[in-house]
Amino acid sequence: MRVGWFLPALVALVVSAPAYATEAGRGLAGQSLAECKEGRLAKERAQREQHFTAGIELAERALRVNEKSADAHFARFCNRGELARIDGESIAALVALSGLMADLDRTLELAPDHSEALASKGIMLIRLPRLFGGDAAQGEAMLRRVLVLDPDAVSTRL
Repeated sequence: MRVGWFLPALVALVVSAPAYATEAGRGLAGQSLAECKEGRLAKERAQREQHFTAGIELAERALRVNEKSADAHFARFCNRGELARIDGESIAALVALSGLMADLDRTLELAPDHSEALASKGIMLIRLPRLFGGDAAQGEAMLRRVLVLDPDAVSTRL
Protein backbone atom coordinates (compact mmCIF):
# COMPACT_ATOMS: atom_id res chain seq x y z
CA MET A 1 0.00 0.00 0.00
CA ARG A 2 1.42 3.39 -1.00
CA VAL A 3 0.88 6.33 1.30
CA GLY A 4 3.07 8.84 -0.51
CA TRP A 5 -0.02 10.88 -1.38
CA PHE A 6 -1.03 11.30 2.26
CA LEU A 7 1.51 13.90 3.40
CA PRO A 8 1.06 16.30 0.45
CA ALA A 9 -2.73 16.00 0.79
CA LEU A 10 -2.55 16.71 4.51
CA VAL A 11 -0.33 19.75 3.94
CA ALA A 12 -2.71 21.06 1.27
CA LEU A 13 -5.66 20.63 3.62
CA VAL A 14 -3.94 22.43 6.50
CA VAL A 15 -2.77 25.28 4.26
CA SER A 16 -6.21 25.78 2.70
CA ALA A 17 -8.12 25.55 6.02
CA PRO A 18 -7.59 29.23 7.00
CA ALA A 19 -8.78 30.39 3.56
CA TYR A 20 -11.86 28.17 3.81
CA ALA A 21 -12.56 29.41 7.35
CA THR A 22 -12.25 33.02 6.23
CA GLU A 23 -14.60 32.42 3.30
CA ALA A 24 -17.11 30.52 5.45
CA GLY A 25 -17.02 33.24 8.10
CA ARG A 26 -17.54 35.94 5.48
CA GLY A 27 -20.57 34.09 4.11
CA LEU A 28 -22.12 33.68 7.56
CA ALA A 29 -21.50 37.36 8.37
CA GLY A 30 -23.21 38.35 5.12
CA GLN A 31 -26.19 36.13 5.90
CA SER A 32 -26.38 37.65 9.38
CA LEU A 33 -26.43 41.18 8.00
CA ALA A 34 -29.13 40.14 5.52
CA GLU A 35 -31.24 38.87 8.45
CA CYS A 36 -30.84 42.26 10.15
CA LYS A 37 -32.01 44.06 7.01
CA GLU A 38 -34.95 41.65 6.55
CA GLY A 39 -35.91 42.12 10.19
CA ARG A 40 -36.02 45.88 9.72
CA LEU A 41 -38.42 45.41 6.81
CA ALA A 42 -40.70 42.88 8.53
CA LYS A 43 -44.07 44.24 9.63
CA GLU A 44 -44.92 41.90 12.50
CA ARG A 45 -42.99 41.86 15.76
CA ALA A 46 -42.65 38.04 15.78
CA GLN A 47 -41.11 38.06 12.30
CA ARG A 48 -38.73 40.86 13.25
CA GLU A 49 -37.65 39.01 16.37
CA GLN A 50 -37.14 35.80 14.38
CA HIS A 51 -34.89 37.56 11.85
CA PHE A 52 -32.80 39.30 14.51
CA THR A 53 -32.40 36.12 16.58
CA ALA A 54 -31.34 34.17 13.49
CA GLY A 55 -28.96 36.98 12.60
CA ILE A 56 -27.31 36.87 16.01
CA GLU A 57 -26.79 33.11 15.74
CA LEU A 58 -25.28 33.47 12.24
CA ALA A 59 -22.93 36.24 13.43
CA GLU A 60 -21.83 34.16 16.40
CA ARG A 61 -21.17 31.19 14.12
CA ALA A 62 -19.12 33.47 11.87
CA LEU A 63 -17.14 34.65 14.90
CA ARG A 64 -16.47 31.07 15.97
CA VAL A 65 -15.00 30.48 12.50
CA ASN A 66 -13.08 33.78 12.43
CA GLU A 67 -13.04 35.99 15.52
CA LYS A 68 -11.22 38.67 13.52
CA SER A 69 -14.09 39.24 11.11
CA ALA A 70 -15.06 42.90 11.34
CA ASP A 71 -18.19 42.18 9.30
CA ALA A 72 -19.30 39.47 11.75
CA HIS A 73 -18.87 41.83 14.72
CA PHE A 74 -20.83 44.50 12.87
CA ALA A 75 -23.56 42.03 11.88
CA ARG A 76 -23.91 40.93 15.50
CA PHE A 77 -24.15 44.59 16.55
CA CYS A 78 -26.86 45.20 13.95
CA ASN A 79 -29.01 42.26 15.03
CA ARG A 80 -28.47 42.72 18.77
CA GLY A 81 -29.20 46.43 18.51
CA GLU A 82 -32.39 45.95 16.53
CA LEU A 83 -33.53 43.18 18.88
CA ALA A 84 -32.83 45.38 21.92
CA ARG A 85 -35.03 48.15 20.56
CA ILE A 86 -37.69 45.97 19.00
CA ASP A 87 -40.29 47.46 21.35
CA GLY A 88 -38.84 50.94 21.09
CA GLU A 89 -35.95 52.53 22.88
CA SER A 90 -36.21 51.55 26.51
CA ILE A 91 -34.31 50.62 29.66
CA ALA A 92 -33.74 47.15 28.16
CA ALA A 93 -32.03 48.77 25.20
CA LEU A 94 -29.76 50.71 27.56
CA VAL A 95 -28.83 47.47 29.35
CA ALA A 96 -27.67 46.04 26.00
CA LEU A 97 -25.61 49.15 25.31
CA SER A 98 -22.25 47.93 26.59
CA GLY A 99 -22.38 44.80 24.41
CA LEU A 100 -23.39 46.88 21.40
CA MET A 101 -20.54 49.32 21.91
CA ALA A 102 -18.12 46.41 22.37
CA ASP A 103 -19.15 45.00 18.97
CA LEU A 104 -18.75 48.40 17.32
CA ASP A 105 -15.39 49.00 18.98
CA ARG A 106 -14.12 45.57 17.90
CA THR A 107 -15.38 46.18 14.35
CA LEU A 108 -13.48 49.46 14.21
CA GLU A 109 -10.40 47.92 15.81
CA LEU A 110 -10.30 45.34 13.03
CA ALA A 111 -11.41 47.68 10.21
CA PRO A 112 -10.91 51.37 11.14
CA ASP A 113 -12.57 52.55 7.90
CA HIS A 114 -15.72 50.39 8.24
CA SER A 115 -18.13 53.14 7.20
CA GLU A 116 -21.29 51.44 8.53
CA ALA A 117 -19.71 50.92 11.95
CA LEU A 118 -18.39 54.49 12.01
CA ALA A 119 -21.82 55.84 11.10
CA SER A 120 -23.57 53.66 13.68
CA LYS A 121 -21.19 54.61 16.46
CA GLY A 122 -21.30 58.27 15.48
CA ILE A 123 -25.10 58.31 15.62
CA MET A 124 -25.10 56.50 18.97
CA LEU A 125 -22.58 58.95 20.45
CA ILE A 126 -24.70 61.89 19.31
CA ARG A 127 -28.00 60.45 20.59
CA LEU A 128 -26.81 59.03 23.92
CA PRO A 129 -26.79 61.23 26.98
CA ARG A 130 -23.29 61.91 28.34
CA LEU A 131 -24.20 59.84 31.41
CA PHE A 132 -24.39 56.75 29.17
CA GLY A 133 -21.24 57.50 27.17
CA GLY A 134 -22.59 60.00 24.69
CA ASP A 135 -20.21 62.49 23.13
CA ALA A 136 -21.77 64.66 20.44
CA ALA A 137 -18.44 66.15 19.27
CA GLN A 138 -16.82 62.73 18.84
CA GLY A 139 -19.96 61.40 17.14
CA GLU A 140 -20.01 64.30 14.70
CA ALA A 141 -16.32 63.75 13.92
CA MET A 142 -17.06 60.09 13.14
CA LEU A 143 -19.92 61.05 10.83
CA ARG A 144 -17.69 63.56 9.02
CA ARG A 145 -15.14 60.78 8.53
CA VAL A 146 -17.85 58.58 7.00
CA LEU A 147 -18.61 61.33 4.48
CA VAL A 148 -14.92 61.45 3.51
CA LEU A 149 -14.88 57.65 3.06
CA ASP A 150 -18.26 57.52 1.32
CA PRO A 151 -19.46 60.87 -0.08
CA ASP A 152 -22.73 59.25 -1.14
CA ALA A 153 -23.69 58.16 2.40
CA VAL A 154 -27.13 59.78 2.36
CA SER A 155 -28.25 58.67 5.83
CA THR A 156 -25.04 60.03 7.35
CA ARG A 157 -25.63 63.38 5.68
CA LEU A 158 -29.12 63.53 7.16
